[in-house]
Amino acid sequence: MLKNNEEYMDIVLLLRKTTKIESTLESLGGEGGGIWDKADSINNILPFDFMQKIIDIAKVRNNAVHGTLKVENIEKTVQECDTVLEILEHRKMLNI
Repeated sequence: MLKNNEEYMDIVLLLRKTTKIESTLESLGGEGGGIWDKADSINNILPFDFMQKIIDIAKVRNNAVHGTLKVENIEKTVQECDTVLEILEHRKMLNI
């Protein structure tokens, strides 16, 4: 379980950012039921190493939602979300 309010807020932030990643993937043409599916459906426009970042983020998100709610290095994952969002938004602006 969550130990304190800070852990709760970290998970809320992670969920908000991953939801934004999911909707951005969808706006780029991604289809499916979640981050993995949407990213995989447009993997032809995403570099392999970038896809791996998205998969790693999705694993942490899924653990936070469906697992123990105790997520290691959540701050690092939130920073990765920011990087992924920045790249996806840039691709969206370039219409790639």
